[in-house]
Parts: sequence; C-alpha cells; structure tokens
Amino acid sequence: MAPNVNLQRRKPQRDIEKLRKELVKQEEQQKKQQEKEQKNQQNKERLALLAKERCKRYYENKKQKKMAAEAANLQLNGGASISTSSFKMSSGLSLPLPNYNVECLRKRIWEKIDEHYTKHFVKHFAENEF
Repeated sequence: MAPNVNLQRRKPQRDIEKLRKELVKQEEQQKKQQEKEQKNQQNKERLALLAKERCKRYYENKKQKKMAAEAANLQLNGGASISTSSFKMSSGLSLPLPNYNVECLRKRIWEKIDEHYTKHFVKHFAENEF
C-alpha cells in the first residue's frame, strides 16, 4: 500500500504545478497582449499626429505660394491689385473697370474651389482623428 499512497500524494502536486505553469503562461500572454495593444495605440496616435503635420505643412506651403503669386502680380501691375482700364460712358464719365482676362477668371474660380475644399478637408481631419 505504501507505493499507492505515494502516487496519490504526487498527483495533486503535479496538478498544482500544471496549474501554476498555466497561470504563468496566461499572465505572460496577457502582458504581451497589453504591450501589443499599447504599441498599436501609440502608432495610431503617432500616425494621426504626422497626418495633421503633413496637412498643416501642405496648407502653409500653399498659402506661401499664393502670397508669392499675389506679390508677383502686384509688381506686374505696378502696385494695383487688379489691373484697371478706363471706360467712357456716353455721358463722358471715365470709370475704372477691372481688366479681367479669361486666365485670370479661371484662376480665381479655381482658388475659390480650392479654398472651399481646403476648409472642408481640414474640418474633416479635425473632427475625425484616426
């Protein structure tokens, strides 16, 4: 009977050891999962920040280009923001009218369209962070 008693005592000890090993494995897996989730969250935050910075740089560069184009236009027109020409009415009054050519009008239309979409694009990214 003695050998049989020893087997009965060892079996619960083995079960306890197995349970300990399983608990240790589960804890390690939980730690790994938490680290992975934390890393993913940091990556999401970093990507969102980078996207915002890219948008900001894009619109700052665009604004600088627009200002440079306006400055060049001012130099071209001799200080006038819009080139003007005189128009004589039948009464003899001379009125300055803007001299719009097709290219100038096309450029203004595209600027307005671009401003509209820029405003909504920035608004969208400000509301919907990745």
